[in-house]
Order: sequence, then structure tokens, then C-alpha cells
Amino acid sequence: LLCVSKKYRRQGIALDILKIVTNEATAQNENETIYCFAEPSILPLYAKAGFSVIHEAKGKGVLPKSLRQKYASLSKKVAKQGKHICCFEWKKSPISILLLQHEKETRRKTGTAPLLYDLPQYLHITNCTWSGRADNAKVESILQHERKYNQNQLVVLWTGGSHNASSFISDDKTRCTFILLDGTWQEAQSMFRKIPALQQLPRLSLEASAPSNYTLRQDFGWKERFVANENDTLLCTAEVAAEL
Repeated sequence: LLCVSKKYRRQGIALDILKIVTNEATAQNENETIYCFAEPSILPLYAKAGFSVIHEAKGKGVLPKSLRQKYASLSKKVAKQGKHICCFEWKKSPISILLLQHEKETRRKTGTAPLLYDLPQYLHITNCTWSGRADNAKVESILQHERKYNQNQLVVLWTGGSHNASSFISDDKTRCTFILLDGTWQEAQSMFRKIPALQQLPRLSLEASAPSNYTLRQDFGWKERFVANENDTLLCTAEVAAEL
């Protein structure tokens, strides 16, 4: 039962709790499937945590047939109350991304990062907002959590690294968390330069399978600084996730 007091709502607490629960539940078996039941009004919360609706009904048929026997008591209780309930399912996403977002980027309407949250079945997103060196301790804490509790290898998407993502995976049990810097090119470079922990991580430089379709402004010389040759292309945040 997940409840957050009214005075603490709208602070991301419920979402953080859901992520902790799903991570701990799948620590021993990453193929574990998690089910939860809730009213349709809080669908956006569960969707952000990677849950998807597999059944929605009111009264007697509130649970899908595959779960009625296992959760018989709950099914009967909800049926008596006549509530409208959604059954959510959570499975570990194949790709884990730590979205390290510059504070200014969170206020821009032109950013593509929000699109990533629409694909919980493919992407597991952890978000961290960075506003300056004062947030470095917070970033390092998240990186340590990924290593210790999720046991994921950390790889930062940045220039000057390997072009092969599979080179970081030694066996079927090895999982990676890809760190994606979200902001303007200047802001991304500032984050990488001012967060020492990032500079110590292995890098992955993706080779775009197609030219970018995202055009907001001219690169103002940034392409010359970030690509190895003139045939390379720069990608927006959503396109990088698609390449992964």
C-alpha cells in the first residue's frame, strides 16, 4: 500500500519509492514480473515508474483471468466494493539510462527528453538535475547506488569512447546504465568538465545510423568540437536513446 501525505505530494516521493521497490524486487531475479492494482486516476505515476496497464475493469472482472486465482481474496473484495481498478504490470526494461539533466534544460519546451518516459517497456529512466558543482555529491551518490544496489556497469555517452555498446557487456548477466547528458552542447560540456566522477567512467560514442532529424538552431561550431570527422552527425537526446 503506497500512501504519501498531502503536504509531501508533488515532490517525486511516490515515484522514488516505486523505483526502489522495483529495483529491490528484481535484484535477485531481473526477469521478475511485478503486479499492482490502483485506480485509473494515478496511471501517470505508475507509467513513469515503468508500469503498463494490462487490464482495466469495474466490479467482478476487475482482475485478468491469469491473476484471479492467485489474488482471489483481493478480487472478491474489490468486486464487492464495485471499484474501477487498473491492473499494472512491471518488467525490467532492457535499457537503463541515467538522464543527467542541466537545470536550464528542465525549463525548455524544445527538449526531447520527456519523450523517453513514453517508452517504459524499452527504457528504464533515472533522472538527476544538475545546477552546478554543489550537486556533484548528489550525482556521485546516484552513481554509487547504481553500482552497489543495481550492480550495473556505468557508461557515459560522450565523445572519445568506444563505438560498440556490446563491448561493455561481458556476459548475459552484465547490465549497463548509460549516462546521458541532457542540455545544450555548451551545458553538456560544462557538466562533463565539472563533474569529476564522469571523467573516470568508460565512454561510449555512438555512430548514428542516420542523419539527425532534429533541427532547432545552427551548431555554431559545436560539430567541429564534438565529432571526429565531417561525416559524423550530432543527435538530440531522444535520438541517442533510439540508437541505444
